[in-house]
Amino acid sequence: MDLLTKLTVDKANFPIREEPLITNSNLETGFKAVINENTNSVIGVATHKYHTIPNADVQKFFDEQIISYFPKKVAESISVQVFLPHNGGKYIKKYQINGEEYKVEIKENDFVSPTISTYNSYDSSLAMGFDIGAYRLVCSNGMMIGQNFGSKKMRHYVTCSPEVFQKDLADAMIKYLEITSKWKQWVNIPMTMSDATKYLEKEIVSEKKSNEIIAQFEREQEKTMWGFFNSITWVISHQTTARNPENTILSQMNLGRLVNNLYKVA
Repeated sequence: MDLLTKLTVDKANFPIREEPLITNSNLETGFKAVINENTNSVIGVATHKYHTIPNADVQKFFDEQIISYFPKKVAESISVQVFLPHNGGKYIKKYQINGEEYKVEIKENDFVSPTISTYNSYDSSLAMGFDIGAYRLVCSNGMMIGQNFGSKKMRHYVTCSPEVFQKDLADAMIKYLEITSKWKQWVNIPMTMSDATKYLEKEIVSEKKSNEIIAQFEREQEKTMWGFFNSITWVISHQTTARNPENTILSQMNLGRLVNNLYKVA
């Protein structure tokens, strides 16, 4: 099996068609419905001006470019996950970079590696694009939600050239290394339970979610910024769910602000 075939997730490549939305009195609305032809169900509504890009095209573009960017040995180590929230109206594909070349030790035996998340949608809510994050290897599912080290939204498919993406990805990987240097500093910055509680109060977190984070932080052996940071990401990635499992990723993304705003503190 070639590498491109290995990375392709077929469930995302369902065929679609578009139909204009018209009122009962036959008036044009300026909107269209995007329909999953396999299920004959509406998965998105957008204006006629919105340029719908099939997931198959988005997936193929990013698969090819990510394979091209990394050395063959690293590319062969990549694992992927695809999420299709809102009954397939949104598309999120995560590439976990497992190569040793990009693994960074934050403290003794505590490693992180980069992830690349790519996006698309049939309702204009997620423009075709990507961002860079990281995952912590000591977590049971290897997932960390946090600071976006670099991102690019490509609203017009014709502007998404391989050259532009390769440059954006190279810049993002540099930022990834810069952020990991900051995390190493967090290991030595004290964070008390009182500090953690005040931070969550300021961020207007629900009582349930706040209690979960505080309980996780209490279990952390080291009361530092790094410990608190990972208490937040652990709760987001392990204890944040939705009725539809495919929508869980959106709930997790919505809570990502708790991590992103922590960078403003230290």
